[in-house]
Amino acid sequence: MKRILLIEDDESLASLLAHQCTERGYDVDIVHDGLQGLHKAQTQSYDLIILDLYLPSLDGIELLRRFRRENPDTPVLILSRRDSELDRVLGLEIGADDYVTKPFSSRELFARVSAIFRRTSSHEKEGGEQYQILSFGDYRLSRAERTFSHKGRSIELTAKEFDLLTFLVERKGRVFSKSELLQYVWGYTSSAYEHTVSSHMNRLRAKLGQDGKELLQTVWGVGYRFLLTPSSVQATQEIEQEAA
Repeated sequence: MKRILLIEDDESLASLLAHQCTERGYDVDIVHDGLQGLHKAQTQSYDLIILDLYLPSLDGIELLRRFRRENPDTPVLILSRRDSELDRVLGLEIGADDYVTKPFSSRELFARVSAIFRRTSSHEKEGGEQYQILSFGDYRLSRAERTFSHKGRSIELTAKEFDLLTFLVERKGRVFSKSELLQYVWGYTSSAYEHTVSSHMNRLRAKLGQDGKELLQTVWGVGYRFLLTPSSVQATQEIEQEAA
């Protein structure tokens, strides 16, 4: 049975959603306070966290930031009355897997919940079927441990940065548009979120240092691709020689 943590200060809404979760076969815990919600999320295991942004003691954005520092993989779905593109993009960029604006229909909400569970199940299945370690140049990406390193030095990635990099590395050389990456990595079909793809790509390049723009290439007017070029390999070799 899937376990859901619902962090929502509106007690009547929380009660309604909890009832609907139970009807669909989910086990649900309810918390109405931000700090209490963070504590419960960090000390218990959940398959999904549904998070309101307006919470007493600790707002949802800060709660998510703190939670993601040590829990990069647990899916989080944000509920909010903030419906601007900037708010949605911010929520996704700090680690949410989906963003639902209030008011919403229960049909829409639970369709998104089901989609998140399908994606996580698919990732788990792929992890058992494909290579657990992906290596390129001096970089090492572990699917099982969800870690990324360069010459043995750990590089911290957010959950979506890891998913995006893994997706592109596994499909080396193939060009994907922003809308395709949104669909395959985030599970979205709306172009309203395309800016978050660019933001994640820029952060990934920065974390890859001088190799970033060569490994994660922009194909102007089309999209992005991962490509291990001879010059990027040479660059890492030169760094090793200098260090020696």
